[in-house]
Formats: sequence, C-alpha cells, structure tokens
Amino acid sequence: MRAAQQRFDSSTDDTAVAPLVSGLHSVRVLRAQLRALPMEEAGKFDIEFRLRQKEREFQQAIIIANGLRIDALSNDGVVVPGQDVRLSLIVANNGAGEVAIRQSRVSGFAGDGSCKLNQVTGQQGFGGGRGGRGRGDVPPPVPVSSLKRDVAGRCDVTMKIPPAARVSEPYWHRKGEEGRYTFDADAPFGLPFRPTEFYGEVTLGFPVPGGPAVEEGFGAVPVQYRYSGGRETIGAADRAGAVGARDAGGRDHPGLVPAANSASGDGGGRTRRPPWRAARRAIGPLGGE
Repeated sequence: MRAAQQRFDSSTDDTAVAPLVSGLHSVRVLRAQLRALPMEEAGKFDIEFRLRQKEREFQQAIIIANGLRIDALSNDGVVVPGQDVRLSLIVANNGAGEVAIRQSRVSGFAGDGSCKLNQVTGQQGFGGGRGGRGRGDVPPPVPVSSLKRDVAGRCDVTMKIPPAARVSEPYWHRKGEEGRYTFDADAPFGLPFRPTEFYGEVTLGFPVPGGPAVEEGFGAVPVQYRYSGGRETIGAADRAGAVGARDAGGRDHPGLVPAANSASGDGGGRTRRPPWRAARRAIGPLGGE
C-alpha cells in the first residue's frame, strides 16, 4: 500500500495499479490461509471481516487508478412490477493498461442478467442504435474480451422488473395522527432511503506483477436514469425529487411504484406517469450512491 501511495504522489495514477494488484493478491492469500490457522473462531471472524473490507477497498482503488468508468443506465425513471426496462451497461478504459473483461451483467431483475460487451465504434443512441439520417447501415457488433486504452465496451439488454419487487418508499412510517414514527425491521439507518436493488456489475482481470497469475476485480454501480434537463421525460425539474435521488450528473435511480399507480407500463420513457403529487406521497428513490 505504501508503494502505491508513493507512486500516486510522484507519478501518474496508473503507475499505482501494479502495487495495488499485488496488495489485493496478498489480502486474498491471507484470507485463504486464515481458515487453517489454529485460533478461536471469534478472532477469525474479526480478522476475516477486516480483510473483506480491505479487499473491497483494493478493488475500488484499482478501478479508479486504472481510469475505468462503469455506467449502468435505464430508459425509465419510474417503473412498476413486471415492466420491461431497456438497460445499457458501459465500461470505458481511460488508463494506460489493457484490462480483461471476465463477466458483465445486470442484477436485481427477473431472469439472467448476463450480457456480452461489444466495442463502442461510434455515437450510439440509447439501446445501441446510432440514430440520425444518412448514416447508412450500422456495422455488426464487435464483441470484446478486453479493453485497451481509450476503448469502451457496451451491452444493451431488456430486463423485467420482478413481479414481487419492493415499492420504493421511506423506511419510516407514521400511523394516523400518532406523534411518533415506526421503522421497518430491516431499516438501513444512516441512509436517507433504502439502497437500490438494481446494479450493473463487471468482473475485470488484472495481471499480478512478477508472475502469470491474474487477479479479478469486481466493480458494481447502481442502475441510473439519465435525462436531459429541459425535456419532460419524468416531469419538470421541480418534480424530479418525486421519482429518485438526483445526483450532480443529472441521473436518478429508478423508483418503483405499485402497478395500480402507473398509467403505462411500457417503459417508453415518456410523460405517461402517475400524477406527480400522488407519486410524491407514494414513492421514493430505490437508493443513493
């Protein structure tokens, strides 16, 4: 870790990748050895807990230092159980080293969310189309198993919201005119809303310095709904809070409403939505980052 910090301070970000991968490898070796050590189970549990945290931190640091960006986008900001949703998972490599793609998928939806990344070769619209007039035929997709510098991969899939998906709402409730709130049994205290169940996930491969081994790094980002400011895709700007937690990039995490509250379940991303005042009372964001 000290070597990675020194390289980060004195050189470029991507020079820190090699010592970070070595650190990740060492943590995983130690976790494997821990299971065979003759010590109390309580002590093993405490050490294992801290090593899992360190393993996640190493993976996050490797992705950042390597200049990787992962985005998972939805075509709809308000969804209902059983609705089809078009999703795009995008991975871009802005770092100096080539990165292997072991697996890519979306999770939290009904069915298998695995998808194969294809190289991004031009300005693509949502769902993979290039759009515009006079562009001619769209070239066939080129699958990628690794990403070199300044190369992006993308997959577009249509998934279904699970029929039993939980409605997005606050985890605290007040019954009638009672002067107190009650909390759900699984309330995520410390968070403004319950974390989202919908994620884009990518498993990446990084070579271990000094040997043929490859360490896998896992990156996961919440599915977000991205829209441009002036267009009425989910309502006016002052209504954005009714459907999701908007971040600085103009993205919202999709909010789940009961099917009876939606005027349309076709996932078209248009203005066919429940009245915003009713929606504001009925739903909340699926989660924040």
